[in-house]
Amino acid sequence: MTTRRFNYTKQLRIAQADILISVRDTRPPAASFTLALESYELPPDAPVVVEAYADWTQTRFEVGSVAHLKTTEPLLLSEFDSADGIRFRVKVLGTGEQGGLILAEADRISPVEEQTAPEGRSFVRVRSADTGHEVWRLRFDEAGPVVEVSDKLADWRSSVRSDAFRALVLPSVLRSLLREAVTTGEGDDSGDWSADAVRVGRSLTGSEPPDPEDSDALDDWCDDACSRMAKNVLALEAARVLLEGTEE
Repeated sequence: MTTRRFNYTKQLRIAQADILISVRDTRPPAASFTLALESYELPPDAPVVVEAYADWTQTRFEVGSVAHLKTTEPLLLSEFDSADGIRFRVKVLGTGEQGGLILAEADRISPVEEQTAPEGRSFVRVRSADTGHEVWRLRFDEAGPVVEVSDKLADWRSSVRSDAFRALVLPSVLRSLLREAVTTGEGDDSGDWSADAVRVGRSLTGSEPPDPEDSDALDDWCDDACSRMAKNVLALEAARVLLEGTEE
C-alpha cells in the first residue's frame, strides 16, 4: 500500500481502501467501521476520531487510539433523520508536542450498505430533493457527486433501484462523472471520488483516459464507457419497453 502526504504539511492521507464504514438506515441511523492503520507508522497512543456529516449536520466520535480502536459498538448518528447523504471523515490526532495537529486524515468517505462488500462501494450519493420539474439531476458539492431524485416520487428508493431507472439514468450520470473526474481530478492515488470514477472508466473501456485538453478524444472515451455500461444494464431494451408502454 502506498501512503500519500498532503501538500505543504506532514499529514498522512489515509487511503479509503483502508477504511470501511457501513450504515444501517434505522432510527436513528447507526454506523459500524473498521480501520487499517498499521502501515502508517503513527504513534500507537494517537487518538482517532470519526466525524459524520451531511449538509449542515455534523457529529464527532472519539473511537480510541491507533493501537486500541473501539470498533465493537456501532456509532449512533442521533443528529441525523436518515442515512441519506451521510459522509464520513477519519482523523488521527497528535499528542504531547504534536498536540493540536492532525497526523493523518481521510475525508469524503462513502459508507456501504450492510452486507455489501468493500469493492461494491459507491462513490455517488443518492437522495430525494426538490428538483422542480426534473425527475432527477446530478450535482456536485464539497463531499462529491450526488444524484438528486424528485421528492414528488411516492417511493423514490424503489424507483432508483429499478432496472428502468438504472438503464436510462446511469449512462448519463457516468458521462458527467467521467468528464468531471478527468478534467478536475487528482489521479489514482488521490483517495477521492474522481479516482474511483476514472478506474470505472478504465475498466469499462480497457484504456487510459485521454489528455483532458483533447476534448474530442475525451468525448470518445466517455461515449465508449457509457455505451458499454448501457449494454450491461440493457438500456435500449428498457427504453423500448417504456416507450411502448406510453402508447397503450
